[in-house]
Amino acid sequence: MLFDCAKMYGKVFAISLGGKPSLIVADPEMVRQIMIKDFPKFRNRLTFEKLKSPLDKNILDAKDDAWKRIRITLTPTFSAAKMKLMVLLIKKSCDTLVEKLGKTADSGNYLISQCIIYYLLD
Repeated sequence: MLFDCAKMYGKVFAISLGGKPSLIVADPEMVRQIMIKDFPKFRNRLTFEKLKSPLDKNILDAKDDAWKRIRITLTPTFSAAKMKLMVLLIKKSCDTLVEKLGKTADSGNYLISQCIIYYLLD
């Protein structure tokens, strides 16, 4: 739906998500500006009513000072140098996943087979 709206209305448009007005940005450069350079200015994101649990204390649901504290703690973990160190591990995990999905597809499970075909064609 969002892809269709972006084609129809352009790379920046407003919609209502769950009754809340939301701004959708589909321009990669603008998303980069928002998510990297201006990230501290966009810390309170859309949330929906949900059950309270210890798991709701994450960066996606955190607000204001709690969000800032979590973000400062996590940012060094995802530096460019550390991400480069993870590439081989991620590649190995992806190869293992593709191998296991291939075996499952060969077993005749139609739903999994369709997912693999879609994955390979995408």
